[in-house]
Amino acid sequence: MLGNAEFCSTSKYPAAEIEKIDLSLDAEEKYLENVIADIQKITEIVKTKPLRSLCLLPNYGKRPYSAGALKEANTEGKFDIPTLIKRAIALDELRPYAKQIPAFLAAI
Repeated sequence: MLGNAEFCSTSKYPAAEIEKIDLSLDAEEKYLENVIADIQKITEIVKTKPLRSLCLLPNYGKRPYSAGALKEANTEGKFDIPTLIKRAIALDELRPYAKQIPAFLAAI
């Protein structure tokens, strides 16, 4: 014992501070684990080892819109791209990305 303090092995484990836990970080970690697993599965299927893997992801400013687009997909899972483009450009927070929106939505 140094300085009359307990050893960490014999002291009581601290209680979790729930308000400090960010569940979105857990979700992001799980997402990355799934992406890595998908890449590994694809490499098994094609029987080759890539020199690198490239994942294109929307930036955080566009993420809510991509989720909205997924909800609006028709029953065949297809999107009405022209309508989505018009709606995206109409949003003030996405207007700075007006030139990028068509390519982004086509890549969803």
